[in-house]
Amino acid sequence: MVLTASFSYGHDVIDRWKNVILTSEEPISVSRVPGEFDAIIVPTRYQATLVVDGKPFYAYLRAVSRWRLLGQNVMAGAEWTFDKNFGEGSVFDVLRPFSTGSNTRPRAYKEIPADSNIAIFAEENGKAALGGFGLEWSAGIRAGFMPGLSRDYAMSGKVAIDPRANLRLNFPETVIGGYKLEAGIYGGAGIHTKFPTMDMLYPQLQYRDKIQLNYWPVEKELRRINFLVYTIDTTPYELGPARNLKWEIGADASWNGWTASFDFFTEDMTSGFRGGSDYMRVVAKDYDETAIDKSSLTGPPSTENLPYVLDTNLVAYGLATNGSRTLKRGVEYTFTSPRIPVVNTRVTVNGAWFKTRYMNSQPEWERPSVVISGKNYPYIGLYDKNDSRMYDSFNTNFLLDTQVPSLGLIFTTSFQCVWFSGQQYEADDSRPVAYLDKDLKMHPFTDESDADGILHRMVREFSSSLLEYRSEPFYMNVNLKISKTLLREKAVASLFVNRLFTVAPDYEINGVVKRRSSTPYFGMEISFKI
Repeated sequence: MVLTASFSYGHDVIDRWKNVILTSEEPISVSRVPGEFDAIIVPTRYQATLVVDGKPFYAYLRAVSRWRLLGQNVMAGAEWTFDKNFGEGSVFDVLRPFSTGSNTRPRAYKEIPADSNIAIFAEENGKAALGGFGLEWSAGIRAGFMPGLSRDYAMSGKVAIDPRANLRLNFPETVIGGYKLEAGIYGGAGIHTKFPTMDMLYPQLQYRDKIQLNYWPVEKELRRINFLVYTIDTTPYELGPARNLKWEIGADASWNGWTASFDFFTEDMTSGFRGGSDYMRVVAKDYDETAIDKSSLTGPPSTENLPYVLDTNLVAYGLATNGSRTLKRGVEYTFTSPRIPVVNTRVTVNGAWFKTRYMNSQPEWERPSVVISGKNYPYIGLYDKNDSRMYDSFNTNFLLDTQVPSLGLIFTTSFQCVWFSGQQYEADDSRPVAYLDKDLKMHPFTDESDADGILHRMVREFSSSLLEYRSEPFYMNVNLKISKTLLREKAVASLFVNRLFTVAPDYEINGVVKRRSSTPYFGMEISFKI
């Protein structure tokens, strides 16, 4: 059995001071308790300090055991990771903030729970002969979970199982031209799970400040701003891990120093992390400042007898969801030649074609950017298909590796060719499937809704030009690297120039000429071998 352990602890402190000069006094809200509170007035000049205290701790343990079972190689083990910051985070005087635009209600790092993961895994590798063919396989499974997660979370106590398997069939050896040809085909499939981060699982409690009274005359002693302070808990209790399914098939061959491989793969993640939105109903007072009799004031106005109306709003807030889908397909290829004797150069060609689609996998809310009677649009539409787009590209890299052993020199020249790259926005749903009113009641969106003048505003219109495929044509970068061995090959010094030459012709999109340019990048590096 092999045991591996690592631990790290650090203490990082950032201490800053600055003299703040504002154009005018600014009102801020610092209350951590929901309710109605008056603003704190920040002066135009003051000195501010900020200390960011971080005490990150990381631990890693891994145990692996290997043995042979029924003539096959078997491996099993477990690992544990622990990540926690015990620092105080941002520390400053909230009445004299370092920046009036920053969050005046900081949270200490130590208040964020630790990120802990446990995984148990096993793998079996074997091979067998099938006549003249050779069969190789690898099969494994990994089970992971997050211990200590509160029962309020959907993931609490649940284990993510990630199986995978790879199979390779080697063809019988064949001699061609006096050299052995080795070839085979292979395939594999597996699931990979990614757990959410602590920032996703434990977001900071949001404080929102709704202005109810805004009385700001010239006389400073008469000023008063009153806030309704409310909080929003954006903890995503229903959040689960993101799971990616990948499978691939391919073939490779080698003969007399020549090698070639071809691989086709598909990845499909239907539960990727995405910033979603939700809404809550907030009822605030809207005081009538015009009813204040300034001549009778000896101080800030009282709100006791001040007339007001109740203003109901749907307030949006963000939270992490599993509402993203990524579908990726591609082909990767590699070709390598033997070293050409006269110039001692090896040619390597590799490249890929990728096509990736991004889309939502869960319905999403969207509010039209429309103002009615001076207020935000009162309804929120729910759309099944939203934010869909596609990217594709095809590239090839040509690498020339030339060695001059007598001088200890290696010349590496690469030609990076992108034959095309493009993107396209796909048509989303124009009509919502449902909508939300100010009372947080859900209503189906019907043909009658579409005929209503106000509800019709939720029907989205898309310009056909936005859905056109936009392609960027061929361009090529030429890079050069020269390496020299020193000190009896115990050190290597290199000089490199990236984008030494660039071929990027102008191209036209919708009558507009696009000009491309690049700047060479120079550098040196040296490495030592002990």
